[in-house]
Amino acid sequence: MANLVLRERELRRLLLLILSTGYLFGLAGLAVLICMEWITRGRYAQDSASKHGIGHENSSRLGGAVIMVAALIGITTSQLFQFSALGLDTYLWSWVAIILCGLLGLVEDFKNNLLSPRFRLVCLTAIFVVLFTAWPWLIPVELGVPILSSLMALPVIGLLLAVLVCVGFINAVNMADGANGLMSGIAFVAFTLFAGIAGADAWVWGIVSYIVGVFLIFNVVSGRLFLGDCGAYALGSLMVIGSFSLVNKGLVSPAFLAVLFAYPCLELLISLIRRTVGGQSALLPDNDHFHNRLHYFVTLRVTSPVIANSGTGLLIVLMTSGVAFAGHYFELLLATDGQWGYVFLVIACLQLILYWALGLVDKRVSQYVVGA
Repeated sequence: MANLVLRERELRRLLLLILSTGYLFGLAGLAVLICMEWITRGRYAQDSASKHGIGHENSSRLGGAVIMVAALIGITTSQLFQFSALGLDTYLWSWVAIILCGLLGLVEDFKNNLLSPRFRLVCLTAIFVVLFTAWPWLIPVELGVPILSSLMALPVIGLLLAVLVCVGFINAVNMADGANGLMSGIAFVAFTLFAGIAGADAWVWGIVSYIVGVFLIFNVVSGRLFLGDCGAYALGSLMVIGSFSLVNKGLVSPAFLAVLFAYPCLELLISLIRRTVGGQSALLPDNDHFHNRLHYFVTLRVTSPVIANSGTGLLIVLMTSGVAFAGHYFELLLATDGQWGYVFLVIACLQLILYWALGLVDKRVSQYVVGA
């Protein structure tokens, strides 16, 4: 009887996925959905349910691999019909860096802990050193802060700072990817905004946003497919490289990007401080993040594990990246406005306060152990 109820629940979820994806993304979206469903049915590169302290069942880590392959197919196919300035030939080094980052994460998805955190850090650093050496114009200089802009203008220092930001951001994305719809939701909001801002380059961001949107629905509804390290590394590198390009073109301000990517950046900073003060390794994962604490708070009020998990991720997206989207969409602030810096400070203060308050609610010591 229990198996029958479980099977009926799965069929309802699958029907919801088909209807919502078909309505929002059409036949191409359904094709990507079928690939994702096939991956989860095959039980490839399984992730333990207990790893992030939130999951309720083992899930596949290959969501990022599906996104990367689908995005590359979509972009290269569209390249046959597009004459945009953003082509695979013009931006070859960027695409190579993004693919290499994704492949580095894919190794970890298939064989967890095969590569040490330090080795991955060195590899990411090497990738971006080569990228910025080959393409120094990609390094953002006009940041709105005179001292920082002067430092970024210095060849070696600017390169090192750009590499530090890229590697740090990718690790922040990987660290924050702990709930359904969290990082995929932030990426979807970011790429959708980029598509609206980038002008002639909008078609590329539109394709990526489209595919991430399909994954977002699948991830939120089913909870059986994660971005994994491949997704975190590939999408993280795509977001940071795209951000650098938009800043250089004067289309967005660093303050706007700070709000857009507030959650992974703040969570990385808070985690590094917390682990250092607690005498823990800054490179090893744990389950005492803001999304872990918020998830426990939500589970006290929601009985469905999937809804609690997905609700946690989507709430965080709305409270952070959603603010940037709403502000831009309703024209409250321009994407180039430096006033976004004040918005970021408000979000940072609220996250710190909520992190502390949620810690008072959640007294489970077992949740805050180092992840597997």
